[in-house]
Amino acid sequence: MKNRYSLGLCSVALAVLSAPLGCAVTPGDALQTEEEVVESTSQAITVSGLNHYCSGTWPGLGGWAFTSGTSDPCAAITSTGGTVKRKGLYSASGVNRVVYRCNPPSYNWVGMYEGTGDAPLAAAYDAADGQSECIFTASPRSLPIFDSPFSLSATYTHATGFDFAKAPYNTLNVTDFGQTGSTSATIVDWMGRDKSSGGFINGHDGHDWLMARGTDIKAVADGTVVMARDWNSGYVGSDSPNQKEVAILHTVRGTAGSSYVEQFITYYAHLQSYSVVVGDTVTKGQQIGESGNTGSSSAPHLHFSVIRVTNTADQLSETVTWGSPPVHSDGADQAIEPYGWGAPAGFDPWSWRGYPDGALSVALWNSGQAPSTGTW
Repeated sequence: MKNRYSLGLCSVALAVLSAPLGCAVTPGDALQTEEEVVESTSQAITVSGLNHYCSGTWPGLGGWAFTSGTSDPCAAITSTGGTVKRKGLYSASGVNRVVYRCNPPSYNWVGMYEGTGDAPLAAAYDAADGQSECIFTASPRSLPIFDSPFSLSATYTHATGFDFAKAPYNTLNVTDFGQTGSTSATIVDWMGRDKSSGGFINGHDGHDWLMARGTDIKAVADGTVVMARDWNSGYVGSDSPNQKEVAILHTVRGTAGSSYVEQFITYYAHLQSYSVVVGDTVTKGQQIGESGNTGSSSAPHLHFSVIRVTNTADQLSETVTWGSPPVHSDGADQAIEPYGWGAPAGFDPWSWRGYPDGALSVALWNSGQAPSTGTW
């Protein structure tokens, strides 16, 4: 895909440092660039077949750029005084999704595209032509890096899953997703199906699997432990009000050493015990604890959720804070579905309808490693 630039009603070609009609962009107009995404660690997971993309703006001038390639597409933006707004990975030949927002401060001009390779990136660029300060977020539909957090031969039952009918919109019309059911469903799964009457948890941000206490819980991918603690939930009725929980940061890149990455945090809760501390590096399949019934829990189970750190609905990179009781964390606003969005029609609603909350979900399980979701 060629590099693409727009300056609202003006246009500028790659490496040209000025544009007609008073839309000058010169090195002297350099703006503060957003802080770079956290550097890749030795635990970064390298996945082949990924290209790089960059979205930038020139605030005050109405300008924007959306570029892609295999090297450093952000360089052309920052060298002309632009601000990097999104920077990440997309599939060179697989299916990608793109969300763009234009016209600050409300950013109420919104578009979504899905297609193969560069096609949805090019379509989104063309559709945004003429709008001001557009920001583009791209993501592969599938990025298989996770193994199951427990042995698939263990005895387990899926209890509830990730709900796409989230605040602030709260309900969804499942016919928009090619499904039969309510036009105002309060619980909607990753296939766009109405789960409002199934006894599932409304607004849930992950998956719960019932299993015996003491079941080995494993890291789903290589990463770094960013949280391991006993959090006092104040809940009465479980084995302990102190919720034992672990969070691991996973970094994915397409080229070894590249600063173009995607980052996810996996969260494991209600553990009976854990065997890691903050700062530990872990490998896929390494035991990090045992399942239990601690904290806000009514039966022995694992709560597993995924937080998207990079390229969310409104940020290049999120900072997740793990609070002290009664505050838990602020990560739920960027939680995503690790099974991805697989409805027969329609676009991932959490990626755009909850703005400024939300993020594009990605199918993250390796082949044969996705735990069963039962009747979910």
